[in-house]
Amino acid sequence: MSDKWNRTLQNEGLAFWRTSSAAGLSGQFKQFRNRRKELHALAQELTRIACEFGEAGYVASVTMDDYNILDETVRKTLKDPFYAAFQSGIKVLMDNADVLPADTFTLICDDSDEYSSECLNTYRRIRSAHPEVADRIAGICFHDDKVYPPLQAADLFAYCYRKRAEKLPKGIWIELLDAFQKNFSVQVPGEIRI
Repeated sequence: MSDKWNRTLQNEGLAFWRTSSAAGLSGQFKQFRNRRKELHALAQELTRIACEFGEAGYVASVTMDDYNILDETVRKTLKDPFYAAFQSGIKVLMDNADVLPADTFTLICDDSDEYSSECLNTYRRIRSAHPEVADRIAGICFHDDKVYPPLQAADLFAYCYRKRAEKLPKGIWIELLDAFQKNFSVQVPGEIRI
């Protein structure tokens, strides 16, 4: 996947993909200000590449409203929506029908200062509270999204999902999300898994 992804970007003079920069036509994506159709075609090709190599996709989307309707005891256990989303994502991964019970995983997170310490703390808390997770999630590491295409693909998928959650009218991001959802063999609705 990484080879195809990187070649596709290099053919357009890009070093990496960051969806928010592409959407805002900022940074290296300024070159597309008068070439939006080409940018859309590039986003569609990257989505196709991600779907070719990805087996499933899951977005743990937890709004404050979702979190606040939980029973008070559950909220006290989870403590915050970030933990609820992180735990939900891990549980869905482990419960996936295509994943064997003996499979183990390493979580790879974006190394941005904004989230890396929160991800590590949440990971440690989940491992401590859930021995079944500790047995299956062997570790966590952090990678620079500028050099790791799977994180760029995850960013593209999450951005598209967020646009649908914001109830934006049809457009390129909704079209890409539809392509992701048609191609993934496993789809799990975003719900809080306890």
